[in-house]
Amino acid sequence: MAIHRDVSIDAYHGSANVSHSKLKDFAQKGPAYYHARWVTRTLERKETKPLTFGQAFELLFQQGGDVFAERVVTLPDFHGNDNRVKAAKAAAQAAGKLCITPGERADMLEMAASLREHDMAPALLAASESQLTLTADLHGLTIQSRPDYLVLDTGFGGGAISIDLKTCKSLDDMSDTGIVKLMYHTQAALVRRLVRLNGLDDDCTCYLLAVEKEPVYRCELIELPSELLDKGDQWLDVYAPKLADCFHQNYWPRARPGVRRANVPRWLQDEAA
Repeated sequence: MAIHRDVSIDAYHGSANVSHSKLKDFAQKGPAYYHARWVTRTLERKETKPLTFGQAFELLFQQGGDVFAERVVTLPDFHGNDNRVKAAKAAAQAAGKLCITPGERADMLEMAASLREHDMAPALLAASESQLTLTADLHGLTIQSRPDYLVLDTGFGGGAISIDLKTCKSLDDMSDTGIVKLMYHTQAALVRRLVRLNGLDDDCTCYLLAVEKEPVYRCELIELPSELLDKGDQWLDVYAPKLADCFHQNYWPRARPGVRRANVPRWLQDEAA
């Protein structure tokens, strides 16, 4: 069990510890995928525009303009036929920098301004520490989490507070069903579990701070209820032991066990009626 304040994002992702994203890969894609992606690392993650956008925005909003300018390069929209832009993008990526367009940069500045207008979020963020890395042993695994913001010494009443920054196309994507589908409740449950395992607090109130990536850049602070986090706890206690067993046996099967029975799709049932 430990709390680290000086772990870089590259060191965090390069660690052998089990994070939420790794456990989600195990649960959704199976043992063989996990082994190739996170043990042998022969299967590399493909960078996507939404992933790059989210990483760049976190740098801007959490670490400020200087770090953003150091880590992010703004290039004209690349359509595949401008060799100068292509070369500049390749050089920037080779140097480990994120590449965004001027339009995306303008979006990020509006998003940051929107978040600063929220009636509660700025005070919570001002009282927090950002990018702490929490580790602990769970079901024979060393697990880790890196909440965007964590309030350990709170004057807001109650226990510890975690806040995770989320970007979305629309706040409609952050409906109750959307939160579960995106597995944000399991991610928050892991933070809450690590807070408890490290003896920081018996409870942790978990928030999502969501902001739209498109006009008008609405934002919302969403509290995740204990009942939903308890469901996340159940998920952790199902898949963490299964992953630990794969490590213990050094067995990473590709085949899904048993037989899956196909069902008639709902749209086909309706069509037949």
